[in-house]
Amino acid sequence: MAKLVDYRDTSANLTDYPDGYTHRKRSLVPPEAQSAVHDLGRGDFGLNDRITCFRDGLAQMDAFAVPRASDEIRRIGGLYAFYSGQSSNVFGQLRACPRLGWLMLFHGDGYIRQAALESLPDIPNSPFEFAAIVYRMNDWVTIVGQAASNYAARAFQKTDAGIVAESSFFLLEQLDVLGRLSTESRSLLTDTIYRPDVIAALRAEFLTIRSGRVARTLRQLLRRPEFDRYLEELARSAALPSVRAAAMETLLSGKATWLVGHTLQKVDKIYGRCQYIPEFGSRPLECIVDSESLLKMAAEDKAAHVRKVACDTLIALRHSASPEMDQVALKLAADRNAAVRSRAEFYVRQRELTPDPKATGHILKG
Repeated sequence: MAKLVDYRDTSANLTDYPDGYTHRKRSLVPPEAQSAVHDLGRGDFGLNDRITCFRDGLAQMDAFAVPRASDEIRRIGGLYAFYSGQSSNVFGQLRACPRLGWLMLFHGDGYIRQAALESLPDIPNSPFEFAAIVYRMNDWVTIVGQAASNYAARAFQKTDAGIVAESSFFLLEQLDVLGRLSTESRSLLTDTIYRPDVIAALRAEFLTIRSGRVARTLRQLLRRPEFDRYLEELARSAALPSVRAAAMETLLSGKATWLVGHTLQKVDKIYGRCQYIPEFGSRPLECIVDSESLLKMAAEDKAAHVRKVACDTLIALRHSASPEMDQVALKLAADRNAAVRSRAEFYVRQRELTPDPKATGHILKG
C-alpha cells in the first residue's frame, strides 16, 4: 500500500507570488503568467502572445509545483465545466491555435483535456510542463491518460535531457504514488528518465547540487543499474553530504535499496494503534569496488553523516573484520562527533580491541 507523499516540506522551498485573481493570498504561478491565464481563460484575443507569456511563466516553476499549481491555474482561468469566452467552441480554438493546449490540459473537463493533449504541436520546454504531462498520464479519466501517453510516446524521447533530469527529482519519488499509470505509460516514463543523456545530466546534478532531498532521489534512481558506474564518483566528490553518504552506503553494502511504499501495521493490539511501516526494494550492484579503500575514505570524510556510514559498515561486518578495518574503527573511536564515536566504540568492544603501547597501530587483545 503506497502512502501519499507529503509535499509540505517541499512546497516551503518553492518560490511563490501574490495571488492577483483568486481568494488565495499567495500563488506558485508568476504574476505575468497569472495575467495570461486570466486573459486566456476568458477568451481574450492575442492568443499566441498570451500563451507565450504563460509558458514563459511555467518555465520559471519547479516540477514539484505541479500538484498545487495545477489547481491554481484552473482557478485563475476559470477552467471548470466548459471553456467560455469570445469563442464558444474551445475545440475550434485548439484547432486554430494548438499551443492553447498547454493551458487547456489543466481544464476541469476531461474532453477538453483530451483535446488539448491531442493538439499539442511541440515538446515540453520546461520541467514543469514535462511533469504536468506525466500527471495527465495518471489522469482519472482513462481517455485523457491515453491521450497523454500518446503524446509522450512522440515527444518524450525528443525532450531536452536537462529538462527530464530536473523533473526527475520530483517524478522518481512519484513512481509508486501515481497508481493509475498504465504499464505502457510507466515504461515510457522510466525509459525516458534512464536515457543515457539524462543519466549523464543527473550525474552532473548530483555532483553539484547543495540542497534538497537529493539522496532520496538517488536511491529511487538506483532501481535500475544504469547509474551504478557513477556511484564511486559521487561517494568521493558529491557536494552534498547526504548524497556522498547514500552512494557510500550503497557501494559498501553491495546492493541498492529504495522505498517502494508503506504498509499499515498494527503496533498495539490492546489499543488498536497502527502506523505506516516502510517497505523497501533492493537489487545487487552491477559494479566492482575496492571496499577497504572506500571504507577508509568514508572514515576520513569531513561530514559526520558519511563517517557514520563507515561505522555502520564496520558493525555489520564485525564478525569477519580484517586488521585494516580494526585500524579504521580505532581511529573513529576518537572522532569528535558523539554519534560516530559511540558506533565505533561499540565495534571496538565487540572486537575486544586495545591499544598496543609499543606500536604505532593497535592489535587485538590477547
